[in-house]
Formats: sequence, C-alpha cells, structure tokens
Amino acid sequence: GVEVTFTGRNGAETLVCSVTGNNTTCSSDYNHRVAVVNDFLVLRELTSSDTGTFTVRDKMGEVIGVNTVTVE
Repeated sequence: GVEVTFTGRNGAETLVCSVTGNNTTCSSDYNHRVAVVNDFLVLRELTSSDTGTFTVRDKMGEVIGVNTVTVE
C-alpha cells in the first residue's frame, strides 16, 4: 500500500489518501475529488489552494514519488 500526503504553502503536511490494493481511503477534504484509475491517483477540481507538493510513500515510509503542482 501507499500513502499520499500534501504540503501546501503553509508548510503543513496533510494526508490525502491511503491506498491498499483496491481500497482507497481519503480525507474528507479530498474524498469527493479523488479517483484511482489504472494505478494513477486522479485529483479533480483543482484550485489555487492545491498548489504545493504531493508525496507518495510506501508502507515503510520511504518516499517513492514527489509531484509539485502549481495551480494559478
């Protein structure tokens, strides 16, 4: 499984989703706009508050992906 977190302009890291097999559990801020499609996490309805860094970690806490997003 993996865990996806988001770090925004304020520097605070928040949990976006945890994915284990076919089971995806998302925080309430993201629940209605996240989908997992063919092993990709899809985030819809982006706003400027989504500008920041999304980090993917495995279950051991190792970083396996970092994506920086800018929404203007």
